[in-house]
Amino acid sequence: MNTTNKLIAAVFTIIMGTAICMAQQIAVVSENGETSICNTLQKAIENATDGSIIYLSGGNFKINDDVVITKKLSIIGIGYKPNSENADGNTFISGNLWFNENSSGSSVAGCYISGNVNIGNDGTSVNDVVVKYCNLNSIQVRNNTCIGTVVQQNYIRNSSSLSRNSI
Repeated sequence: MNTTNKLIAAVFTIIMGTAICMAQQIAVVSENGETSICNTLQKAIENATDGSIIYLSGGNFKINDDVVITKKLSIIGIGYKPNSENADGNTFISGNLWFNENSSGSSVAGCYISGNVNIGNDGTSVNDVVVKYCNLNSIQVRNNTCIGTVVQQNYIRNSSSLSRNSI
């Protein structure tokens, strides 16, 4: 291997190593204070225990529609509004959030969500979900027996469906 190829290989290795070290990390803090680190929002939701808080840094977090939240979780981003004082950028969640059975008492705050926040489904009531300080496509409460939904200080880009009992 000549010197030019060695130099190119060394530069590539340094760039890849830096990219891996700087990959987004998501902190998951359980109710008993134990902290774990995940590299994807999906893994953070899967690995979290009931009552955990998921802290998202600035950046883009993709989530698939097959990821359903079935435990009490709080998801907290650093915000969605451009702000020159916010060195970490904004928290973007690409996809939909689904709060289903056993996720009563969950919350999401400080995120730009490209999709919808879906609460409950046709057969399940999910109560006391809080959505605050987010920019999102819509909020869909999917069961008219869901109660205690709090929607506060959000920017909602499209029409939403909230039952009379939910607010």
